[in-house]
Amino acid sequence: MATSGITRKLLCDASSGLRAEFTRTIEPARSLAQETLKLECTLSDLFNQAYGFTPEDIDLMWKRAPPRMPIPAPGTRKGQGEPGHENSEG
Repeated sequence: MATSGITRKLLCDASSGLRAEFTRTIEPARSLAQETLKLECTLSDLFNQAYGFTPEDIDLMWKRAPPRMPIPAPGTRKGQGEPGHENSEG
């Protein structure tokens, strides 16, 4: 089945519109989700620090955490081991 020039034009226009909508909505949503995760991890770290939890305390909490936590465990976060990160090893 051959597609006509008009059909190709409509498909091309629809594809362009879909790409533009993706760029307009999905990419900013991804950026906001990343920022939210970063803030949640920072809040978790500040909470642990404020209560004086040791790395052993934090490890125990994560071992007993529910399987579907909203943030990753400290040892699995990107940027782990950076200077000033209170949960880094060493």
